[in-house]
Amino acid sequence: MTIAEQDPLLAWRSEFPILEHTTYLVSHSLGAMPRAAEKRLKEYTDTWASRGVRAWAEGWWRMPVTVGDRVGRIKDPAGNIWWIQTHVEDADPAEMGKRAGDPKFAAAMREVQESLDRETNRRAGWN
Repeated sequence: MTIAEQDPLLAWRSEFPILEHTTYLVSHSLGAMPRAAEKRLKEYTDTWASRGVRAWAEGWWRMPVTVGDRVGRIKDPAGNIWWIQTHVEDADPAEMGKRAGDPKFAAAMREVQESLDRETNRRAGWN
């Protein structure tokens, strides 16, 4: 059995340019940048440069819908909080409105907002 057969994740190695010349052992950072991230960031900065504030009216306000619809919070050993979001699907505005009316969605959003507020207040010494 080859190494690639033993570890199917090796097929993804080429998607992380730094791994072409570096053994990346840092486990407390964002990790190695995926090749696709550069393209997506370039699209964002090109829109920002060419459209400025008008970009908000042209779709930036929908970024949470198109960028990700699953989100989670992780606290690292130093106490920093990291929000991680993944993209699952694109939903049209009507569907997003329907979901926003779902009590489970509202409860989940409330927990996200309240937990961030609690942590921010704790760090500021307001609790």
